[in-house]
Order: sequence, then structure tokens, then C-alpha cells
Amino acid sequence: MRSMVFFIGWILCSCSSHYVTVDRYAVLPSELPSVYIDSPDPMKANPTQGQVLDVSYSIKALEKKKMPYLLLLKVIYKNLEEETLSYTVFNEKGGFEFSVLDEKFLATGGVLTYKAELMTFDGDPIAEYKHKLWFDLISFD
Repeated sequence: MRSMVFFIGWILCSCSSHYVTVDRYAVLPSELPSVYIDSPDPMKANPTQGQVLDVSYSIKALEKKKMPYLLLLKVIYKNLEEETLSYTVFNEKGGFEFSVLDEKFLATGGVLTYKAELMTFDGDPIAEYKHKLWFDLISFD
């Protein structure tokens, strides 16, 4: 009986699904380590400010034979500029960081909303993550 429970638990835990997640972090002068220990730091004179998007993904092991995949990160800034970045995915799990720092942060006002899509190179969607305020921009040419 005990081995049966272990076996069922093992099967349920080994099943995985595709996912993409995005976390947004602020980069502030108060986050410098030297602020907490009051040590000399040249970054205090001209601190970095901005935002970082931390994107992570996971693909089912069974889908590995269909590699590589494409991960699209669509970002809309507070000044309503839109930027689309594409990354080729070769591993089952991984991630990357997208930074909006200093001059770019001041010019755009920072990130307003974002969407990450994991898809095949044929365009078939696998997983998607949208910020709660995500919207498609309508452009008038």
C-alpha cells in the first residue's frame, strides 16, 4: 500500500506543464548594499535607477524534441512606445532579464505593461503570461 501511494505521488509530481512568468523589480538608489552598511560607494554619487523584468520559462520534457522555441517579450512603456524582443529557447527551463535603466528609463518613464509568449517557430502558442494591465496598442498612421 505504501509503495502504491509513493508511485501515485511520483506520477503526479512528475507531470509538468508549460509556463512563462514575468516579475518586475524596481532598481532604486536605496537598494544599494552600501546604503545598509554605510560604506563608501562610487555608485552613491550617480546611482542607477530603472526597472528589471525577470522572465522565466519551463517546457515539458516530452516537448524537448520539438526544440528550439521562440519567446516573445512585448513591452509597452509609459510614454506608449512599444518594443518587441525575441529570444530563441534551447533549454527546457531557463530565463533572462530585460533591463530598462538610466537614460532609457528617464526617456520612456519605465515599463507600463508587458506580455511574454512562448511559441514554436511556426507560430503555434505554447504558453503566455500577461500583465494585468496588458492591452494591444492601436496605432494610427
